[in-house]
Amino acid sequence: MNLSTGCDRLDTLLGGGVPENRSLLVSGPPGTGKTTLGMQFLQAGLDDGEDCLLVSTEQTLDELIRIIVDYFRIGPTPG
Repeated sequence: MNLSTGCDRLDTLLGGGVPENRSLLVSGPPGTGKTTLGMQFLQAGLDDGEDCLLVSTEQTLDELIRIIVDYFRIGPTPG
């Protein structure tokens, strides 16, 4: 069984997503969408009721919190 990456086009390229029960390393230079892909993958898992974990070696805890808050729109709404 494959897990959705949260990106339909990438799932198609991967033959239906990422194989279940496998580790996945996403690597690349800054600004190439690694964190965005990670957030999409987390969202797809959460939408399917999965437990999720994000491991990052590039961002500080404060940066990750900001990214997660921005991506998932957590916190007070303006206005």
